[in-house]
Amino acid sequence: MAIIEHARQIAQEDLSRWAEPYALLAGLIPAPDDLVKALVKANPALGLRALATAQGLEDKTLREILELSDDPEERAKVYERVPELIDDPIRALALLDTLRRRTRDGNDLFHLEQAAVAAGEKWPEALSVAVKLQTRLYDHIPPP
Repeated sequence: MAIIEHARQIAQEDLSRWAEPYALLAGLIPAPDDLVKALVKANPALGLRALATAQGLEDKTLREILELSDDPEERAKVYERVPELIDDPIRALALLDTLRRRTRDGNDLFHLEQAAVAAGEKWPEALSVAVKLQTRLYDHIPPP
């Protein structure tokens, strides 16, 4: 696949130039799972950025790519690393939001909130987005 070969050759200093086209491609494909998996294997930094904007990814794919396990402590470590894995504030926060909507586990939501706080601290220009994410952290769960 020419796209994957191209992704493999993108250097770290060119990531910001190519991240948007690959993210748009992943966002436009109806079932982007195979593409995103291949991108992550070919160029992890580029693939993770595409992951943040890909719509309709299966939970299984998301878990595989982020190496999320059934162990809550291991998941917490992954959630905390999202701001460093995806070195782009809007995409990192979008991924945290996606992960938030896919769980009702209180421990996961707590660690996702901590990751949003860390993202807001790391990128002051995205602080308002991080705060908005924190305010709607539990809005997908019906009240008791």
